[in-house]
Amino acid sequence: RLPFVLPDGRQEICTCINISADGLLMRFDGGLEPGDLVIFRLPVIGRREAKVIWSLGGKTGVQFETTIGAEDYLPTLRAMGVRTHPN
Repeated sequence: RLPFVLPDGRQEICTCINISADGLLMRFDGGLEPGDLVIFRLPVIGRREAKVIWSLGGKTGVQFETTIGAEDYLPTLRAMGVRTHPN
């Protein structure tokens, strides 16, 4: 579960299904539209703005305005509870 801010300033919670350094796939039934800007509060890196790329059937894909840096990506995943394997 991940907190984020809608374009109108309301705060909501989504379920993060998948995350990469460039964006994420989330489950949210709130009716986001392509082009909408949202703001996530991610562990380790904090505030991250993202643009809605697509939204269909309660799933939404967003692209971060700034890519998560390599030094922060694995620590962010671990803080979200994802099991990562050492290199």
